[in-house]
Amino acid sequence: MNTESGAIEILQDDKETYIDDLLLTKKADIGEGGVVKVKKEFEFFALPEGNEKKPVFYIKTDRLHFGFTPYLRMFYSKSILDGIPERYKDIEGISYTDGIFGFINKPYKKNGEIKNYSYKSRVSFEDAEVIGEAKVDSESTMQILLAEPKPTSYNLYLEQDKNANKKNLDIYEKNFTIRGFKQYWLKDYVENLGLEDSKAQNMKFKIHPLKEGTKFKGKIYFDNLDEEELGLLIWALKLDENCYQNIGLAKPYGFGRVKVKDIILNIEDLDKKYNSFNFDYYEKADLDKYINIYKDNFSKKNLNSRKIDEQKPVEELMLIKSKVVKFEDANYYRYMEIELVQAKGRKVNEFRYMNVLPEILEYEKLTKDFRGKNSSKQKKGNNRSRKNKNNRSNWQTHNNLMAQAFNKAKKEKQKRKKK
Repeated sequence: MNTESGAIEILQDDKETYIDDLLLTKKADIGEGGVVKVKKEFEFFALPEGNEKKPVFYIKTDRLHFGFTPYLRMFYSKSILDGIPERYKDIEGISYTDGIFGFINKPYKKNGEIKNYSYKSRVSFEDAEVIGEAKVDSESTMQILLAEPKPTSYNLYLEQDKNANKKNLDIYEKNFTIRGFKQYWLKDYVENLGLEDSKAQNMKFKIHPLKEGTKFKGKIYFDNLDEEELGLLIWALKLDENCYQNIGLAKPYGFGRVKVKDIILNIEDLDKKYNSFNFDYYEKADLDKYINIYKDNFSKKNLNSRKIDEQKPVEELMLIKSKVVKFEDANYYRYMEIELVQAKGRKVNEFRYMNVLPEILEYEKLTKDFRGKNSSKQKKGNNRSRKNKNNRSNWQTHNNLMAQAFNKAKKEKQKRKKK
């Protein structure tokens, strides 16, 4: 250690960011009293305590980057919040979501002055309980990975030029834009990733799903919602015809697809409630009436009378909530793989190409065109029974097709690069 060199100050914000990164990468946990404790197997990465001395690597640019390996993780100069367009950060007014669910210490501008306000929720939810007996589906009981989305996958989570080379992709620097909300494709099969022999023991978790067809019942209470807010709440719950919700753990594996139906809307008759000795003061109301009030008013006030149903975000949401992927199309809606087996046994790491994630509507058209061109190829060797739905080796034909598509995209990128 060079005892003659001067001290290099580490800002408190950078220290806290480093600790956040330890939590994000599962090297540390939050213990009692909110104290962060580094896991025993990762003590090498813990910051020194008291008079402890540890060798550290660092890089000085416009800020100090530090870590305990030469391949240290560098800080971005911007946060994820910087990627949210300004129109979504406007503090004028209160959104529908805040108005319905409430908020705490939200800055609000009134008469040119900004103050913090709090507003309580006007809705409350009962637990949805099983109707009848809750039966566990032993055939679908399996181990899954408790992995989380990684914002550092900037090719997936930031808006990108679809034709950009992986070296020219936007990162969390300069001007970048967050892509939006993450959704999962609905599936009519259960995808078993075969994790029994996986080495990621600390990330594995066993689930015990209930049998398909299990019914639940619950109640939502609301207080003083206006007609638009009530319409939005109902639409968000009901969605369009043939739509599903997906809830809970393991959504990417095909679990959690539920149909919300038999919704009964009861509204208090305040005159009957307060002006008569009558405890039967609820009246049934029409769901679609309030949904249409919200749609019509929102379209007139915010979209110059253009229909909200025809806006791209809504079209994307309704497509991904209504399309149920069939098993024969499973390979088009899977995650990328580290070792994808191609023809002649060649293995490819799909992640290394840094492919840009296509948008929902765009991808639906892409896969439809691709399936049309390869329908005859897919029919060959695609005779499989539902009993084999959890056997990934049966995906070989589809893997080969998708590998061809990735290779084609790679070659096109290389051609553009040469030009």
